[in-house]
Amino acid sequence: STFVDAHDGTGSVVHTPGYDDAGSYVIRFVAFDGDLADTAEVSVTVLNVNRAPVVLAPDPTEIVEINEADVYGLSISAYDLDGTIPTWLAIDLPEFVTLIDKGNGDATLLLQPDHNDAGHYSMIVSASDADTSVVAEIGLSINDVNQEPNPFSLVSPGLDDVIRATSAELV
Repeated sequence: STFVDAHDGTGSVVHTPGYDDAGSYVIRFVAFDGDLADTAEVSVTVLNVNRAPVVLAPDPTEIVEINEADVYGLSISAYDLDGTIPTWLAIDLPEFVTLIDKGNGDATLLLQPDHNDAGHYSMIVSASDADTSVVAEIGLSINDVNQEPNPFSLVSPGLDDVIRATSAELV
């Protein structure tokens, strides 16, 4: 704290508390005219201010890239400078992505795209300390993977039908 004397019987106190300064304080003022002194005490309460969680996830400009039919676990994490363990919430995820909150500030985005999910997606999640939430958007690209054709998927025999083919015909 700093006291600034205006030299006219008044003055001001300037105090800029930090995040770790929450609590009650007593400030003692002493006025002295050269012969006599008088004191006054003032109670000051510095209120706690919540700080938002800090999210550790891929940079929004980076794209997570995997192939169709791959299974991939993307780890994300958050911490809170006030000591609260953040919880994770899925805001907008593709249907093949599952958010698994581990309960300790860490989470996994489990990606399980199938062969029809090629394309570009956004995964939007948030970390919350119960007072403040921070949203993270993660880009995702699912690469198209060529699949071998299945010759039997081209034929739809009935239950009583028999498929006859020579080995030369199946090549």
